[in-house]
Amino acid sequence: MISAAAGVSPRTFFNYFPSKEDAVLTAPPAELPSALAEEFAAQGDAHPREVLADLTRLLVRDLADSAPLREELHAAYALTRRHPALPAVMLARFDAFQRSIADAVGRRLGQEPLGEVPTLIAALALTAVRTGLDRWVSETPARGRTPLFRTSNAPWNSCAPC
Repeated sequence: MISAAAGVSPRTFFNYFPSKEDAVLTAPPAELPSALAEEFAAQGDAHPREVLADLTRLLVRDLADSAPLREELHAAYALTRRHPALPAVMLARFDAFQRSIADAVGRRLGQEPLGEVPTLIAALALTAVRTGLDRWVSETPARGRTPLFRTSNAPWNSCAPC
């Protein structure tokens, strides 16, 4: 159905997208880009609180550098509310992305990527960014690109003294 609406054969469609869900969802990449992972890991060992702050800033900076249009994300989020299969696909993508982040945290701390501390730091940083992104998408859309950086940093800023 989607391929027909796009004017391409199903075979051509599935050459570009592994599934219908992948064609309509905007979600994180499968893994943290290697340049960002290396930049982060090269900063060296630090207290977990500092690693969390550095990681969150890195993720927000990367998101702000390639900020999607709010209207596009708003439409993707609306699709996830109408089609029950889509949230599971989106969550699976976030899970894979989180594992790649935990790997970078583990390398920076000299710990196993699936260890408790790298996994927790990755989950907290990604949760802060996702919370800000959810807020940004759910606000009344402004024209074009908006200050995604401020809304994505808000959850972290509110608990930074913790």
